[in-house]
Amino acid sequence: MKSAKLLGIISLSLLLSLFLLYSCEDNKEGEELFELPKESQTGNNTLGCYINGDLFVNSKKSIYWQSNPVGAIYYKDLKLLSLGADAKNGGSMSLVVLNPTENEKKRINEVIYYPTKKEEATYIFGGKEVGEITITKFDTINKIVSGQFNFSGRSRFSNESFKALGDSVVHVTSGRFDIQFEIR
Repeated sequence: MKSAKLLGIISLSLLLSLFLLYSCEDNKEGEELFELPKESQTGNNTLGCYINGDLFVNSKKSIYWQSNPVGAIYYKDLKLLSLGADAKNGGSMSLVVLNPTENEKKRINEVIYYPTKKEEATYIFGGKEVGEITITKFDTINKIVSGQFNFSGRSRFSNESFKALGDSVVHVTSGRFDIQFEIR
């Protein structure tokens, strides 16, 4: 019962985060990224990885929500960190981690990945299929979170709206982020 309640809280907060990311600070001024962002710990508002070998980096323009293409929220009472980004190709990704701590490998508790804006297929990963995240900086004073992640998995749904997914597996490698976050 406890795990079902926790999973419900995680899912709800992840979906809320997708809609609330617009309230985070906008990307710093600069050019669009056409390569994986360099690792940093200064709150550059970057997120990038390779998805099945293709580059995914945050855009300067928001695709799914009104304002910002990258952001993070730390829910203090739940000890839950949600971070995500819109990409240049029209895709979107959001990750959830429970009990974030610096320099400790943790399981990613949930991922939502939209391959492109035009596709209806959505990959939602959860449970043991989700890979690892290492938070290299979790500064609640300056509100900066940085780190690396990777995972492989299939969608955990198999209903009609996910038919396009088939048995395909998504491999996410070399993931890195450096994001200013808000605390709620």
